Amino acid sequence: MTERGVVISRGRGQRPLYVQLADEIAAGIHRGALRPGDRVASEPELVRRHGVSRATAVRALEHLEQSGLVRREQGRGTFVEEARLVQRNAQLGSFSDQVRLHGHVPAQRLIEIGPPAPDSDSATLRRWLGADVDVVELVRLRLVDGEPVGLHTTLLERTVAARAGVDAASLSAEDASLYVLLEAAGVRVAEADEHLQALPASEREAELLSVSTGTALMRVLRVSYAADGAPIEVVDARYLGDRFDYSVSLVRHIAGRAAGGPRTGEEHDEDRTPEDPRDRGGSRNDGGRVRRVGRRGLG
Repeated sequence: MTERGVVISRGRGQRPLYVQLADEIAAGIHRGALRPGDRVASEPELVRRHGVSRATAVRALEHLEQSGLVRREQGRGTFVEEARLVQRNAQLGSFSDQVRLHGHVPAQRLIEIGPPAPDSDSATLRRWLGADVDVVELVRLRLVDGEPVGLHTTLLERTVAARAGVDAASLSAEDASLYVLLEAAGVRVAEADEHLQALPASEREAELLSVSTGTALMRVLRVSYAADGAPIEVVDARYLGDRFDYSVSLVRHIAGRAAGGPRTGEEHDEDRTPEDPRDRGGSRNDGGRVRRVGRRGLG
């Protein structure tokens, strides 16, 4: 029996025992029975309570650690981890969708909206939409379970923002979603490129995120495109380094040549990740297999 009185099934066709045990512990975390920093039952305790083998208990805790729900400290035990924005599936979705997927409550707080300041970082971001394009800048604080985890600066073409009704009123609610507004207006993001970079928090970022100046942040720059390849938005997202987990699965393709053999020019182009849309020199289909690895939701 588990703490919730649910029997771990051992019959044929059932999920592996370690998965069932991990799911029961995860359920306790999600419903608040275990809070961040609380100690999770040890391997011997799990063996005794649930009648499983030590190997099953070990795999269950490893499964929870890989999911970002707990951290294991040698000599001390296993503890519930602070809520983390874990992005593993190569799919395009919103920040809110990603947070809910992991059993947490997303929220946003609009900091400012309007034309970007000429001397701001947004001046650099505008090149992705076009230097002469009239844009609207949104700055939003992103929260998970009420705690600030990131800061999003989003640039939208002004005509797109107007079409979707993106303004201070529509983004005033904590559960407001930019992607919901865009979708309702028929503006659909088909694909995106992302670039990651580590950097220290500025004074303003530190104040908004309630951390010290210089705290490690993970910067995720994303450019989103419509199905026809036209850029829709540029997002400069900056997350607390200890609350963000970005993971991708990579596959090595060696078709057309022997393993370890020389690379052809075509293979080199497919493996290259472009730094700027102007570098592509072709349609959005160029190097598509590379771009599909690592798409994530930030909207």
